[in-house]
Amino acid sequence: MAAKRSSSPSTVPETVCEGLIIQVGVPDMTPREALLLAQRVVVETLRGRWDVKPLGLHVREFMAVKPPGTRRLSVARAWELAAQLRQHRDVAAAEPALVGPGLTPEPVYLLTEDEQRSMPVEAAAMSLSCTEPNDWALGLCSVPAAWQLPMPGNGYGKRYGDGIIVGHPDTGYTQHPEIWDPGRLLVSDGYDFESGDRNAADPLEGLAPGHGTSTASVIMSSVISSVDNIYVTGSAPVASLVPLRVATSVIHFSFANLTQAIYYAADQGMHIISMSLGGPMGSSALLRAIRYALDRGVVLLAAAGNYWPWVVYPAKYDEVIAVAACNCQRDVWAHSSKGPAVDVTAPGEEVWVASPERDGTYINRRGSGTSYAVAITAGICALWLAHHGRDYLIERYGAAHLAAVFKELLITVGVDTPAGWDSTRYGAGIVNAQKVLAAALPDTSPAGGVQALHASAVPADDRTALLDYFPDIDPTQVHLALLRLLNTNARQAGPLLDRYGDELQFHIATNPAVRNIISRLASSEPVDASPLRRELVTNPQFVDQASKGLQSLLK
Repeated sequence: MAAKRSSSPSTVPETVCEGLIIQVGVPDMTPREALLLAQRVVVETLRGRWDVKPLGLHVREFMAVKPPGTRRLSVARAWELAAQLRQHRDVAAAEPALVGPGLTPEPVYLLTEDEQRSMPVEAAAMSLSCTEPNDWALGLCSVPAAWQLPMPGNGYGKRYGDGIIVGHPDTGYTQHPEIWDPGRLLVSDGYDFESGDRNAADPLEGLAPGHGTSTASVIMSSVISSVDNIYVTGSAPVASLVPLRVATSVIHFSFANLTQAIYYAADQGMHIISMSLGGPMGSSALLRAIRYALDRGVVLLAAAGNYWPWVVYPAKYDEVIAVAACNCQRDVWAHSSKGPAVDVTAPGEEVWVASPERDGTYINRRGSGTSYAVAITAGICALWLAHHGRDYLIERYGAAHLAAVFKELLITVGVDTPAGWDSTRYGAGIVNAQKVLAAALPDTSPAGGVQALHASAVPADDRTALLDYFPDIDPTQVHLALLRLLNTNARQAGPLLDRYGDELQFHIATNPAVRNIISRLASSEPVDASPLRRELVTNPQFVDQASKGLQSLLK
């Protein structure tokens, strides 16, 4: 999203629970059999009235929700019910369906004091002179040069992303001239997962309205559209885009909505999913949806995050291409999230984007955020698929290996690497579309698949996702601090993390008090853990959102 900062309490997203996500049965069940089983599991395990709805057409994933007009499920109670569901013999997985903080945190409320101090100071509101050409971001990535490359000669190639369909989970679409092309903005194929209908139009409500229009313009705006003679051109100006409304604002992040959107995009035959959104913690259900899409030939890309001191999810997953942001001087944007999970960097500071205003007018303006970096890269992926011919690539490698081939070329030969570049924080380099398209196709797909490919070596001692929330502390010390917090040892920690690991990750990701206590336990100076555990179990946010089991464990 655009990098707008605010310290107003009204803008702080409260984490709420929409319901419970359940995976039931075995893979060879029919959708009808799986639905009946999920309904039976809910009746046998949960009290009260619940509605059960599928998250996809052909999967065993369901969401149990309280009927309209009933009391909302608390976050703390959701963790307890998810644990109960996991004990049922027919349940493979269960977790709360949370809506929490999104791509950009509010520093005063979501970051520790140390994390706030480490944030770069906001620059004055003055644009870099090299952003004056409206298409500077395309030039930096050699996109115009890529457009002019000769076709590979296999009879499949097309230019400008022609024939490629991008699924776009975001805040929806508007009729901004930069994207309003009924032949390419496929609104009839879209869906609104917020309202549960086929109209994915953005009502321009909430915080940062119009985000979906802005990011879509960076992907697919044509070379001839403009507003007041100020134009935006997408990196794939002939590609098609399907709007999938999953949020009123990317300041909030719904795992369930994005999970449904990914299943929908894969089942509807979309070729790329560009995600200019994310959140600070993971979701097993979301990861299963990502893998489902990968197996069907979908390439998934996501924004690394803004202001968070770590890479957000889903970009954090190896199956997704994570994109950080740079400026027109090839310097990494000061507020881009960074870390070993980043695959590549692309322009994201002061990029020209389409912007629908609340008063009904349409303008073009500069915007900053990893949202735009991933959008540019998704467009370049569309160029690559069209250049070689997606059907040809699938014939050659198989649909399930398509994303791995693209990612391998992208991070090995498809970048420019400035002098002094830190690949452990910013990925392999800055995306170069000409290099990506001109690269010779490999004879075979990577043996390890997309999950095995990294732009930089992942630290060997990175044993758990919990350690990544402390990028400036030795992972071994963080691991020991977690053991002290849980009052256990390495041998006995396994069962505890199996039971409470996802809940603990949630509290670490969303509650700065939890991270602060773990940081103090990881200090080189000896610290008594008992008072810190007492401090945690009296923290109002923790008390309100933690299960009774986890609270008892820490007392």
